[in-house]
Amino acid sequence: MNNLLTIGATAQPEDSSVLATLRNLVPHRHLSLTENKYIAERQANLLRRLFEIDDPVFPHEIIMDMTRIKVVFDVDLPVSGSAHWNGSHWVIVLNALESSVRQRFSLAHEFKHVLDHSVKHFLYHDNDKQAEQIADYFAGCLLMPKVHIKRLYYQGMQKPSELSKHFQVSAKAAQFRLHQLGVTQDVDRCNRWGIQPTYYRSKALAGIAI
Repeated sequence: MNNLLTIGATAQPEDSSVLATLRNLVPHRHLSLTENKYIAERQANLLRRLFEIDDPVFPHEIIMDMTRIKVVFDVDLPVSGSAHWNGSHWVIVLNALESSVRQRFSLAHEFKHVLDHSVKHFLYHDNDKQAEQIADYFAGCLLMPKVHIKRLYYQGMQKPSELSKHFQVSAKAAQFRLHQLGVTQDVDRCNRWGIQPTYYRSKALAGIAI
């Protein structure tokens, strides 16, 4: 069974204009890892601004309600999520057996793959591992914006378990986001991104539309 609840249609701009606006942030040249992180964060912040989301919690219905995106849940999916183009819609498949907070992260991760589809040759130079890492980074920026998480952390909300409830993410995602932002010490087995390559899903390349 799925865990994410759709609470009704959300008033929003046209899908095509949203996707085009976010994709237009990508310059048509080969980009470095640092530039990819910068663009992912800009896209996440711009998506929030386009829908006038100032609340710390990003409404996942914004993605789910897009007319050109269909979100389905699969109890047999061997990974957390996948995305593909079916000829008329982007289909994002989420693991129905995972928790709602993990599904939220997976949804944001897969939405980044949708954004990157037409420009991935500029972004990743056929480096699929980096594409996965940047999709995780985008999801972290979208669900846990720097301005919100740093303010809360320095106001005293420093436990990942507390932050996870505030942002509706997993405690592990909150812990890695704190590390990304440089406000905590290294956690075990983190790479330089502050996210394990297998944090998001068990098979990094499964189901990506390429």
